[in-house]
Amino acid sequence: MADFTSTYGDNPWEGVTDKTRDVYVADLLDVFRRQSMFSSLVPFKIDLRARSTQVMTFTTMYDLEPITDAIGNREHWFETQGTDSEQKSITMEHHSGKVTLHKFDEMINQWRSNGAAGLRGIVKNLLAQSMVEHLDTLARNAFLSGTWHMFGRTWGGSSFAGLDSTDLFDPTMTDDIFLGMQTRGMSGAVDAADTGEGNIIAITTPGVIWSIQQEAAADAWMDRQKYANPSAVLKYEVGSYRNVRYVSNPGLILWNCGDITFQGTVVDPLYRGAGASRNVDANRVVGQETLANGNRYIQMDALDDLSGIAVGDQITIHTVRTSVDGVTNGVNYRAGTNTNRRVVAVDNTLKRITVDKPILKDAYTTDLGAGVYAYVTKGVNIHPTVFLTAPNGVVAGVGQPPQTYVPPVVDDANAFFRFSWDAYLKYQIWNDNAVEVSFNTAPYRLKGARRF
Repeated sequence: MADFTSTYGDNPWEGVTDKTRDVYVADLLDVFRRQSMFSSLVPFKIDLRARSTQVMTFTTMYDLEPITDAIGNREHWFETQGTDSEQKSITMEHHSGKVTLHKFDEMINQWRSNGAAGLRGIVKNLLAQSMVEHLDTLARNAFLSGTWHMFGRTWGGSSFAGLDSTDLFDPTMTDDIFLGMQTRGMSGAVDAADTGEGNIIAITTPGVIWSIQQEAAADAWMDRQKYANPSAVLKYEVGSYRNVRYVSNPGLILWNCGDITFQGTVVDPLYRGAGASRNVDANRVVGQETLANGNRYIQMDALDDLSGIAVGDQITIHTVRTSVDGVTNGVNYRAGTNTNRRVVAVDNTLKRITVDKPILKDAYTTDLGAGVYAYVTKGVNIHPTVFLTAPNGVVAGVGQPPQTYVPPVVDDANAFFRFSWDAYLKYQIWNDNAVEVSFNTAPYRLKGARRF
């Protein structure tokens, strides 16, 4: 029987000796430790054989259930208590990331001038940051895939559909979270009184934190600076309320995944570098290089009514639609090619939308059918709060820890330098009883007035 809880580490490199690491892999680990939202909350288990078999399997035994009836004084045959085994498997997935830089780029010149030190800057400043966001998104999606889901202000809903601005998170409902955790025997939630024991960790969005602070009594919300031991705070922890410790990160926001207020179709390919205005916010010049297709806008279908989109809105550009979350043809937050952008201009005559930042993915150049290259959706933003009372609610099986590569330059002009990473791993719900998720709405603010 494999003892999972006694063998996992706290990062994807745990258990791999230094001799097997490239010098720049340590830079990935350094950034991961400093910036990953979930690094301290998701245990990792390495099994290098799983890269070949693709499956990591663990077997556990059920606890015995006692038979409490009294037996006769002269009884010498006792009732057998049964048990059984349970297998849990993690199927490895291959994940990767890559950045390509031109020989005239400043970072390439720095690398050539400074050798290893310059390459380390590329790995840390570009590649490692992308990897952290990649792995954190996988962890977030795993947490949201658990069994225990609640929707709306009083948890009366059953999906994202119907959630509106009245469905703010109610911080007093955390007492019910404690009750559920206690009933399911989760030892981390044995004490709901403010004694410093039995805390529950809640990972949520800045909007949910805002709404909690608006509702909490003046002396009830405790900023992390007021903790008895402030140095023991979790990464991104902002405070506690009713003995729940709150971690805040905007990466949890499920942009436009609720009820749809606008959805249109993109009818021209969107290449990397397209879509953004030349000048944004009066002090930013966007897209210094000549665009491949010259478009500093997103071309929508002639039949789309863009009056449903306003400057300052956050929209989602996506190629995958889903109804699984209760919203017909809604945004699928699990899709890896979603792009979220702030609108800086709308032309309802020419049917064009301009955004604050160029498109950076090669995801919108393939015809999805009938001349549609992508969808643009504006809808209700969903703000999940993940309650966690044990470190193995989600685990990550690792068949190959993240590795960095610098492939040789192969183009005719020796101009394009590639830097990449890959890993075989999978984030997966492990202990359902240790995780509950509340889906709510909350305000957000990018620029200007607060919005929902």
